[in-house]
Amino acid sequence: MSLLTTINLSQMSEFSLVIAAIGVTAGHIDRQILSIMIFVFVITSIVSTYMIQYSDSLQKALSRGLQRIGLKDITTAPDDTSLGSEAEKHIALLGFFRVASSLIHELQADESPEEAMRRLKRDHIFVVDFNPEVHIKLRALGMQSIYGDISHMETLHHAGVHEAKVAISTIPDNILVGTDNLQLIKQIQTLCPHAKIIVTAESPKRALEMYAEGADYVLLPRILAAQHLRHVIEVLLSDDADTIAQLKQAHCDALQGREEVVS
Repeated sequence: MSLLTTINLSQMSEFSLVIAAIGVTAGHIDRQILSIMIFVFVITSIVSTYMIQYSDSLQKALSRGLQRIGLKDITTAPDDTSLGSEAEKHIALLGFFRVASSLIHELQADESPEEAMRRLKRDHIFVVDFNPEVHIKLRALGMQSIYGDISHMETLHHAGVHEAKVAISTIPDNILVGTDNLQLIKQIQTLCPHAKIIVTAESPKRALEMYAEGADYVLLPRILAAQHLRHVIEVLLSDDADTIAQLKQAHCDALQGREEVVS
C-alpha cells in the first residue's frame, strides 16, 4: 500500500515552483535549486502519467526488489502465518468490500455477538485482502484474516486457499486491480480444483464467460437489485397503505443500528 501511494503521488506539484520562486526572490534558496526543481517538475509530469497507469505492475516489481534486500511486507507477520497454517478454512472470501461486508453481517443476523462469533469460527470463514483496517475489524469479530494481494498466486497459497471448500469473489472487475474474476477462477482451479467457485460479473455476457471457464455460480448484483426493486414497485403500486407502511418500517428496522466492517 505504501508503494502504491508513493507511485500515485510521484508527480511534483506546479505550486511548488511558485513557492520556490518566492524563495529565490527572498534569498532563501539559490537559483540553481529552482532550476533543479523545474527539471524535476518536467520529468515527473511526463513519467508520472505512465507510472500511475501501470502502478500495479510497477508496485509488484518494486515489492520483489525490496523483499530481496530484506524489507518484508505485512504478509510475513507471525500472526498471519499462524492463521494460515493452523486454522481450518472452509469458505474463502477473496477480497473484502461492501458485498462481502454485508454477507458477514447477514451471517450474524438474529444472533448475539457471542453466537455470531461462534458461527464465524464454526463455518471456518477466512478473508484475504490487503486493507489493514479491514483486518483489525475482522479479527475483532474472531474471523481469520490474511493480509495480501489476491492477484498473487503465492499470496493465495500462503493464505491456505487450497484448503477451501468454497472460494468467493464478491468484487467486480471494475474495482479489482491486477486481476479479474476470470483470472481468479483459473487461480482457484489451480490451487484447489475441488473447491466450488462463486465470482461476480457486471453483465450477462461476462457471467456466461465465467460459467464457461468453470464458475459454479456467478453473482450479478444489478440483476438481484432489479428483482428486489420490482417487488418494491409492485407493493408501492398496490396503494395498500398498511402494506407500504410495513415495507418501509421493515426496511428501517433492518437498517437501524446496522454496523458492518465496511460502511
